[in-house]
Formats: sequence, C-alpha cells, structure tokens
Amino acid sequence: MQQVVTRQATYGFAVTNDGHITYDSSLEGHFTGAGTTTLAMHGLPVTIDATRTGQADLSVAGVGTFLANRPLTLRLLPCSNNLRLHDNQQYWFQVDGSGHVDYDPGLDAVLSGRGTSTLTIR
Repeated sequence: MQQVVTRQATYGFAVTNDGHITYDSSLEGHFTGAGTTTLAMHGLPVTIDATRTGQADLSVAGVGTFLANRPLTLRLLPCSNNLRLHDNQQYWFQVDGSGHVDYDPGLDAVLSGRGTSTLTIR
C-alpha cells in the first residue's frame, strides 16, 4: 500500500502487479484513476483572501507562494494547512470534505470564513 501524506492526513492507495491503481471507494472524487495506470488527486476549491493584510505574498505549505494582492483560489485536499504571510505570521486552518474551512476560535480576530469555502485574513 502506497500513501499520499499531507499535513494531518494520509490517503492510501495501491498499485497492482500489472501497474493499475486501486484505492478505497470513499476516496473517489478526491482521487480519480481507479483501475488505470494514472492516479490523480483533486482538491476542493478554497479561496484565500489576504488583500487586507498589506502583505506582498502568502505561502501555503506544500502548495506554493502566491501574491496577496487579490483573492486566490486553490484546490486543497481535506486536511490541516499552514498559511504563512510574507512577514512570517502563520495560521493553521483545516479544510473538510466539503471544502469548508475551519480554524481555532482564538483566531477569530484575525481570520473569518469558518464554515465557508473562503478564508479571509484581516
């Protein structure tokens, strides 16, 4: 069994002796390619809006660094994610199986969008 490991989540799949992909049917949609020789992972669309922070850029661990001057839509797998602003402020947030974000209630003064697909950093 092979694994795709993301922060706080592990997704298992297997490659048969003839090179075909298998995985649990509950992962269908997050993965595609069962029965083929190509595995594709599909995240859920999550918009991150850091335009009010005044920061030049932001990074999402394992995904990339992006300009912060406009809202950004990324496709993220359901798991915990770390967002870092240019000045090194960091925030952890989770994406659930519906593409909705959640975060520690202690961050309510800085983040908004809990229960939606848009995370806004103030």
